[in-house]
Amino acid sequence: MELALYLLARAVAGLTQALPLRWVARLGRGVGAVVYWLDARHRRMARRNLNLCFGGEKSPAAIRALARENFRRIGENFACAIKTAAMGLDELRPYVEFISPQLQSTPRGQPARRMVAAIGHFGNFELYARVGQFAPPYRSATTYRGLRQPSLNRLVQRLRGRSGCLYFERRSDGPALKAFMRQPGVVLGLLSDQAAGQNGLRLPCLGHECWTSPAPAVFALRYDCGLLVAVCYRIGLARWRIEAGFDHGKTNPTAFERCYIDHEGTLIFCGEYYVPGREVWQHVPELRKMADIKKISVAYADPTIFDATMQQSNQPSQPGKAAERAKSINELYVEQGFELFSPFSGDRSDISFAARLGMHWSNLDKREPSVKIVCRNYAEKPVPGLHNWDCPNLLWELMRRRRMKLTAQQLLSRNAAEALVAKDEHANDCMKYVLMSHPEPTIKTFREKALEVTKPLAQMGDLTSAYIRFKQMEDNEGYEDDAGWYMGQPTPRRW
Repeated sequence: MELALYLLARAVAGLTQALPLRWVARLGRGVGAVVYWLDARHRRMARRNLNLCFGGEKSPAAIRALARENFRRIGENFACAIKTAAMGLDELRPYVEFISPQLQSTPRGQPARRMVAAIGHFGNFELYARVGQFAPPYRSATTYRGLRQPSLNRLVQRLRGRSGCLYFERRSDGPALKAFMRQPGVVLGLLSDQAAGQNGLRLPCLGHECWTSPAPAVFALRYDCGLLVAVCYRIGLARWRIEAGFDHGKTNPTAFERCYIDHEGTLIFCGEYYVPGREVWQHVPELRKMADIKKISVAYADPTIFDATMQQSNQPSQPGKAAERAKSINELYVEQGFELFSPFSGDRSDISFAARLGMHWSNLDKREPSVKIVCRNYAEKPVPGLHNWDCPNLLWELMRRRRMKLTAQQLLSRNAAEALVAKDEHANDCMKYVLMSHPEPTIKTFREKALEVTKPLAQMGDLTSAYIRFKQMEDNEGYEDDAGWYMGQPTPRRW
């Protein structure tokens, strides 16, 4: 049986590699269309998953069309993967674009940094193996699980051999992989869109929690590598673009917001540090330059920076010094003499933060806002750097917050308050930790609550219903005069 499978697979591979690439792509799409009608179980699974993600905005006919196209593209990807495995780099260039500033901008004469790429089954995913050819300073590698049939396994590895990528079998090549990862100028691609059993992570994807593997992050921490996300996009028939970027911990800004609290409890944000692309030991000297930094009593931070497996020290090592162990980001700040951070243990929800901020900025026709932001030089883009008496980046991030546009069907099935979209949340998170660590602002008076309920009824001309609703609220909550009632000897009020 194994011999028959081997001969069949070899014949299919040989025939596929003999045809032009575009013919192969069309043939694969045709095979995928046939499989769509024959494989009822996976057809139902595809439709069910598409309904979970897009059922509220696409018709049943559109869902079925997406499912059919998905099967066609799977057939196209598998067929093209066999064909491109036999093509040289010059033959591939007209069909493949490779974009990765991190991998393609290594200065000459300097050793390339080790990298780990989190990849997935997107487009012609076998093209990830060509990274080392498109980015010459790097040697690429990945892991695989060998097939049960030795002859088929040898055939697959022979097909992949022209890519120049090293393949390590997960169960037997552990020592060889470890030795490879200790060398400079290597990039390891690990699939992260697969279930990883009890060691996996459940993270949101298209509005639902899905399993993913933490292996890319674990390897990046263990071997002191940069972490990239690489995606192979299908941009046309037999045409792909591979993009790799987002170096973990370097691209996103480090944000620090300074807040004053006056005698009335008003929070005044006046001063910030907002800089991307630096290490901890580079941030500390700049943070020390901030005005009133020594007067800050506490700085609440994301609790994940206290995780001892989060990051390794990248500060230049000293001769004879032992290799650094895995440390938390907070430990790295402490090593630099910056001991200011405390883990925030309150509500970290963006929805709760937006609601709390709205309470501070409500009823402004009757009172002063209880949260103020000093911004003398607002800009429509980030302004990196140290701003001693200004918060332009905090205001810029708040201005970019918006609500997702929901369809009529989604409004019936989803809470509109959950559709908050925030693209940049670095300074916002600092503000959230301060805001959510303080009490809510003063609650609304009875008159304000009653007015909110009865005003819409009165505007519609239904005065009877408005009066009835007012009396119900009066009976349930009791009437409280704005001036308050005082018993005994009058005393000064303090708020």
